[in-house]
Amino acid sequence: MKKLFYGIGYVIAALLYSAGLLNPTTSVAQEVAIEHPLQLSSEPDLPTPFGYKSVWFAVKTEDTSAVFSAFNLQSEQPANWASGIKFLYDFDSHFKRGEKPVFVSPPVSGWTLILAGLNFSADSSEKTEYLRNLLNRLSKEFGEAQYFGSYRVVGYVAWYRSISGSIERGFSFADGTLFANEGNTSEAELEIGYFDMSGMDEANIWETLMEAEEEGEYFFDEEDPMKIAELWSVNPLSVDQEKDLEPSIGLVGFHID
Repeated sequence: MKKLFYGIGYVIAALLYSAGLLNPTTSVAQEVAIEHPLQLSSEPDLPTPFGYKSVWFAVKTEDTSAVFSAFNLQSEQPANWASGIKFLYDFDSHFKRGEKPVFVSPPVSGWTLILAGLNFSADSSEKTEYLRNLLNRLSKEFGEAQYFGSYRVVGYVAWYRSISGSIERGFSFADGTLFANEGNTSEAELEIGYFDMSGMDEANIWETLMEAEEEGEYFFDEEDPMKIAELWSVNPLSVDQEKDLEPSIGLVGFHID
């Protein structure tokens, strides 16, 4: 019955919006007297692992509210780990209209994580430039900001690191296309077995990849961003194993394009 109720609510909302009766500058939650079918919970819980089929940020601060504000998010709502992360994956795309759902985590080992589903992907020159500016702005305020992406379906892997307002390392590769290879290959990349990609263009990288495959070596695996994240900040796949964990809550909001 509840699903039927929400389904009817969605249809009504869609009709109102198409008829121009909803204000496009106001969130759906404020205009329609229904809630998203997933009920956000504010009951503190322990971290929930994530990482596959998603992008996320790591900001060096324990101030969740400050990160929420710095990200220019709207419609703030408290949410624990389980419901906040599930919200991102279950969010109904019909109501996005430029609204990107974001979960800002409680502090984990001195870092605040920002999970953004598959939004903020660095798979075009325009998106890459936007990401660079966002990371530099965050690192100016908090000292360091990182970005990671992993999506096996399109072979998307990405890792960026900005310190004190400047990109130190930026790499993004998807669907056989190199979108960024900025800065020198980091020690973390070399430690997990990557070759030195410093200064390489797409042709050079592909040539090296083909030679490596002939020798049985393969790169750009979906778990590689998590491995680098573990060396730079926090591995989301093992976030529940970090030390001194206490049940806590984060914040859910929307980034408006």
